[in-house]
Amino acid sequence: MKTHNIEQGTDEWHELRSGIPTASQFGKLLTSTGAKSTQINGVINEKVANIIAGETLEVWQGNQWTEQGHELEPLAADHYAFIYPDRKVQEVGFVTDDNNTCGCSPDRLIDDNGLLEIKCPKPEIHIGYLIANKCPSGYYLQVQGQLMITGREWCDFMSYHPKLPELIVRVWRDDEIISALKERIEYFNAELERRVNAIKG
Repeated sequence: MKTHNIEQGTDEWHELRSGIPTASQFGKLLTSTGAKSTQINGVINEKVANIIAGETLEVWQGNQWTEQGHELEPLAADHYAFIYPDRKVQEVGFVTDDNNTCGCSPDRLIDDNGLLEIKCPKPEIHIGYLIANKCPSGYYLQVQGQLMITGREWCDFMSYHPKLPELIVRVWRDDEIISALKERIEYFNAELERRVNAIKG
């Protein structure tokens, strides 16, 4: 993997993401069961637009809860470090695979072989996560994609609310899902190139 020491949300961060599929979008390439997702076309076209325009055209629409999530993430990471004082918790900006075909922004690297993915949802959603006691299916491909890109073996999925019990569940590397994901990324990048060339002539 290649580590890019940049701050998440900066212009440089957006630039690195603009022309490649990223882990937060992997759920639109593949479903949590490994089936092909029809949402892939929209993601490819988004990247085509970025490449043709020469800049990121993504529209980031925030709301109270997404903004709160950004604010609470450092607190959640500190809480995780407090619970597990023997673990090394490290921030990272952006990570790509060796060939720059895809990338991700893990919330934290844990020790030498783990990751931490943090979500800070609405209270009612957090309670639902606590009851289910597992990584929500909507984030499973994101987590597996991060493990694929970083080459790590496990990710602790954490749902955090400062006034409620935390959820921390371990997600292990799923090589079957990762194999299917690699095929979809290969298709994604080939189709991305084809569409860019078709428009540029």
